[in-house]
Order: sequence, then structure tokens, then C-alpha cells
Amino acid sequence: MMKPKEDITILLLVKDRFDFSKRWLDYAALTHQKFPVVVADGSTEDQLRHEVEKISGLLDIKYIYPGPDLSISDFISKTIIALKSVQTKFTFMASDDDFYFSDALEKSMIFLESRADFVLCNGGALDFGLSVRPTSKNSIFGEIRYVRKLGQFDSYLEDDPFKRISSYRKTKRSYWHSVITTKSLLRSWEIAAELKLTRYDTLEDFLNLYWLTQGKYMNLEGETLLFHQVHDTMISQTLESDISRESNEVWRAENRRVEDYISLILGGKSIQGEAAPILVQSKNPKKFSLFKHLNRSCNFTSTLLKKIQYKIKERLNIEPKLVLTGLQISENTLLQIKEIQNFLTNVKKRTFDRDMS
Repeated sequence: MMKPKEDITILLLVKDRFDFSKRWLDYAALTHQKFPVVVADGSTEDQLRHEVEKISGLLDIKYIYPGPDLSISDFISKTIIALKSVQTKFTFMASDDDFYFSDALEKSMIFLESRADFVLCNGGALDFGLSVRPTSKNSIFGEIRYVRKLGQFDSYLEDDPFKRISSYRKTKRSYWHSVITTKSLLRSWEIAAELKLTRYDTLEDFLNLYWLTQGKYMNLEGETLLFHQVHDTMISQTLESDISRESNEVWRAENRRVEDYISLILGGKSIQGEAAPILVQSKNPKKFSLFKHLNRSCNFTSTLLKKIQYKIKERLNIEPKLVLTGLQISENTLLQIKEIQNFLTNVKKRTFDRDMS
């Protein structure tokens, strides 16, 4: 296989979110996504294969379906198989509910090319919500009704990997959506398989820890990389919904294996004294609390108001305005957000047009 022009591959990890996956592929095809894409599908069925085949003439894209992700072990195996097919020096793990800004991806890759002591690089992240009928969070089309900043990501510039890990454990941030060297990424997933991890939270913690033992992390100030839709079917929740959560004893055992392995890399230096970002869930949590009741009431009221607002705007033929309150984003990012909004408001029509052709 010839080496792609771009030295970065987008690894799209999907599972049983067909509508989101199809939307992602539609947008990639319509905008002529220039980076190679590997789709690693762990859904119950391989119905996404047909969608990939339909756009294969427009994109450098490969579809991999080893079977359904019935366990975290299956999820890890699928990812390893997919990563072994990647031909580029760098990889970016993507989710099908997100959009990505190609400028930031490219700048992250260029930065890593110039700095051998860094293994991870990304930019900022933005959340967005859709104004849709009947104001369902999980709809895939509609007007973008708000955009907000998604947290603050600080670079880890320490030369000492132990200090980088200490910083990570304090911030509790995940660096899943980063450009990373394919070699380090593949090795991290292979070790996760060797450690026989069965929980998503432990897996995510291990990956972050391992990457930070391999090099520094840079967050490109002023660059926006991730545009994430707020909804209720996150990939981690999709995995966990199919896999019953293990007991706290299993969690502790897995966490010890992770910490022991990382300590081994650090020359025997223990990380057990650091504040772990994984929270052990109580076996008998309270089913109802005052906070939950208030939260439910607020959500119900908010949803009702959104429905009324949507109906009024629909009757008056008023288009919802894109709200970018208090955000400092580049002109290129703003243009791409507007492009995404145009796509989301026309996604049904565009999708149907392609299906009929």
C-alpha cells in the first residue's frame, strides 16, 4: 500500500449508533475529508459497511468489522486490529458524534513532527446542542442553538513522567481525542489486552497514564480541534449498557494491575499515593435524593420550555440564531461551525438525495 499524502489517520471507533455514524460519514464525504479514515465497527450488525462502500470512491476509507463488542475485551481487540492496518505515523481516535477541525489536526501533527519529546497533541474543545423537534438531545439534525467551551486542557510539559502523571491525576482530564504517534497508541492498546482490563473507566485511565509515560502532552493554545454534540448515548455508556459493571473488588484488582505496570515503567516509583480520577461507585446508591428530584424537575421544565419555544418559532417562521456567547475562536473555526450548522439543518434532505441516487 502506498503511503497516504497526509501522515495522520482518523480512527473512527463506533458501536450501535448507526444514525450518528452515518451522519459522520455523510459529512466527511460532503466536505471531502482529506485524511485517511479507518472505521472500526463493534456494532451488533455490520450495516454500516454499506454506508462506507457508498462513499469509498470519495474518501481514503477502510471498514473493519471483527464482530460485535460484547465485552471491553472485544472492544480492545477490535481497536488493535484496526490500528495494525494504519499506515501513517500519527493517529487520531475519533467518535461518530463529534466533528473535528482539520486545521487543528494538521497543526497537532506538525507540532509532534517537530518535537520528539511529545507524544500527544490537541486543541480546545467545544460543546454544542441542537434545537430540534421535539427537542430530543439525541437527534442528529437541527439548528445549533448554543456553543460553549468544553473545559480547560493544560499542557503537561514536565520532563519527569511521574510529574506528568501527577498533573493528570489532579485534573482528571482524558486525552482520548488527541493526535498521537501510531506506534505508542498501538502499544498502549496491546498492553491493555495483556492486562486483561474489563472496565471502560480502568481502560481509559490506563491509556492516559501510559501515554504520559511515553512523552509530553501539548494543548495548542488558540486552536479548536473538537466540536462535540451534547446527548445521552456516549460511546462509553453504549459499551457499559451492554456489559454489566463488575464488583468493586474487580475494579480494585484491575486498578492495582494498572498502577503496578505504570510503576514498573517509572522504575519502581509508585503512583498509588496520587489522587485517582476513577471514582468507585457505591454498591447501594440512593435511588432518590432531593438533588435528583430537583434536577429532574428542572430538566422537565427546561424541555417543556424548549418545546414551546420551538413551536412558537415554527409558527412565526423564525430561524434559531447560533449563540457563541463569550467564546474566543478563530475565523476559520467560526466558518467551519457555520458549515456544520448548514449541514445539520439539511442532513435529512442530503441523506435522502444520496440514497435515491
